[in-house]
Amino acid sequence: MGTRGGNRGERYVRERCAQSGARSRWSRRRCPVNLTEVRTFVTVADCGSFTGAASRLRFAQSTVSQQVRALERVLGVVLVERSVSYGEPRLTPAGRAFLDYAKAILATADAGRAVAVATQRDVRRGVERGADAFPGGRR
Repeated sequence: MGTRGGNRGERYVRERCAQSGARSRWSRRRCPVNLTEVRTFVTVADCGSFTGAASRLRFAQSTVSQQVRALERVLGVVLVERSVSYGEPRLTPAGRAFLDYAKAILATADAGRAVAVATQRDVRRGVERGADAFPGGRR
C-alpha cells in the first residue's frame, strides 16, 4: 500500500479532489466511512455490476447504487463511472486506487471483530471456570 503520503493512488485521489473543487469530509483524524458502503463498493468492483452486487449482498439494486454514491460523497471523488454506452459500471482511476485500501479496511475490520469475539468468549469461559472453582461464591 505504500508509505504515508507517498502512495501514487492516494496522491491521485487527493489531487483529483482538489481539482474538482469537491470538499471532502475526510481527514486524517476523523474518517466517517461506513463499512457497509465500503463492502458494497468492493462487491460492485468484484461483480462488475450493481445488479450482481445487489444479488450477492441481498440488497435492492437502488440501495447498492445509493451506498456507492454515499461513499463517493464522503471521499469527495467518483469511484465508479456509470454509463449507458457500455452497460456495466467501470472503476475510475480513483476507484481503482481506493479498491486496495477498501479491501484492507474490510480485512482489518473483520480481523478486529474476530479478535474481539474471541476475547469475549475467553473472558466468559474464565468467569464460568471461576464460578465453578468456588461453589456458592465463597473461598
